[in-house]
Order: sequence, then structure tokens, then C-alpha cells
Amino acid sequence: MLLQTKILLRLTLAVCIILVLLVDNDAYAAAAQLKIRVIWAHNFSNHVDSSLTKLIKSLGELKYTGYELKTQTTLALKSNDTQKIKLQNGALLKLTLLEYDNDTVRLEIEIPDLKFKTKVSIAKNATLAIGGPPYENGVLIIALSQKS
Repeated sequence: MLLQTKILLRLTLAVCIILVLLVDNDAYAAAAQLKIRVIWAHNFSNHVDSSLTKLIKSLGELKYTGYELKTQTTLALKSNDTQKIKLQNGALLKLTLLEYDNDTVRLEIEIPDLKFKTKVSIAKNATLAIGGPPYENGVLIIALSQKS
């Protein structure tokens, strides 16, 4: 009886190992969760959207007095996946996931209209802010955060 149990356990383990080897890892790869916020920085008022207070304070001294959240979206990106977002000024933001390891995402960020293209790394629970595209007598700030 003990011999039969050992044989059954070994067969079960062998089947599990074979199943793991047959699984297509790309099909089940974890997706990086990114929160993208597009913020309008301007001097028309002193109002700062309450959801932006902490982020704006962390950016330090900027020459703008008002900050309005224009859009917020969450993207799930898999390796080499590219997502496009149309910004309020009509420019296209392209995000391509280069690497993801649960602690850090590595992205290629491109805004073709501005001839802007760069590669960045964002740690878990961190935010990267990119500023500059002009919009209605102010600028757009693009804040990219890796969600945990």
C-alpha cells in the first residue's frame, strides 16, 4: 500500500511538472498597472484639485498657481505592448512596456508631435511627472504612476 501511494504521488508530481512546462508564459504574463493623470497647470486661479495636492507639493516650486486634473486612466500593459492616449492639446502619447518585474516598470514614452522620446523606469508606488506640452496658456503635466 505504501509503495502504491509513493508511485501515485510521483506520477501526480510528474504530471504537474509537465503541465507547468506546457503553459505559454507570455499568455499568462502579469500586466503592469499604470495610472496616467493629465494635469493642466495654469495661472488663471489658485485652485488645485484635491486629488493633486500631494503630487503638486512633491514637484516643488513651479511657476503655475492652478492645477486641474483633465483626465485619469489606468492601463494594463504587457511586455512590448503599446498604448496610445490622445492628450487635450491633440498630441498623441505613446507608452510601450519594455520590462516589468513587479517592483519596476521600464517604459518607452513618446509624443511624436513634440519629437519627444525617452526610456524611463518607475518603481512600485512611485510617480514620474513629465511637463511641457503647451495647452491653453499653460502646460500639460503627465503623471505616470505604477500601481501596486
